[in-house]
Amino acid sequence: MMASPPGDAMPVWSSPFPCEPIAAGEQVDYPGPAGSIVIYDSPDRVLLRWRTEGQNPSESLDQLHRGYDSLLALSEAGSHQLLARWELPALGDQPADPPPPADRITAALLLLWLQASPHQLDAYLQLDPGYLQRLIQAQAQPQQLLLQWLAPAQSAAQRNEPTQLQQELDASQAELDRLQQSQRQMDALMDQVKDQQRRTRRLLAVLLNKPQEGSS
Repeated sequence: MMASPPGDAMPVWSSPFPCEPIAAGEQVDYPGPAGSIVIYDSPDRVLLRWRTEGQNPSESLDQLHRGYDSLLALSEAGSHQLLARWELPALGDQPADPPPPADRITAALLLLWLQASPHQLDAYLQLDPGYLQRLIQAQAQPQQLLLQWLAPAQSAAQRNEPTQLQQELDASQAELDRLQQSQRQMDALMDQVKDQQRRTRRLLAVLLNKPQEGSS
């Protein structure tokens, strides 16, 4: 790896993968000029970010493989300063952070992938030799893996609860409106019946009184 840019110059950086920008740094197209910083992250974190961003699954693994091959070539050439995301504090003369633990579910899937294609992550493992051990450690508690897998479904169900409640409330309000409309129609019909009954009684009274007037 090359030394950090001298003086107070703003660091120029790039990455073959999407990542958070460096504070007070200038991002350029990968791989950037010689001497610039190249940032990378672990495969599980890259895949999770692509998944969040809606990356085409058919392209992800091939792009991951090509990205790490390119990073290894830069490292072997010594033309750029390669830094893992957790090593960025070293740019400010601070101790680097420890590598983050691998995501359990993604780690399990990556291990299965490596069993089928053992050399897929060779380039990355040369950049980060401890990564395979972190993948294995992520499987140490199968119950936690299962709970993590269940969590998104539970969260989705919880997110759907307000919608279901609103649908039930809307249905109840619609039924109430229908009943109120029916009551208004019934009241109007009763008023018509009562009015008709009054007219009928008046007509009967007139008819009953006519013979009495004739006989007087």
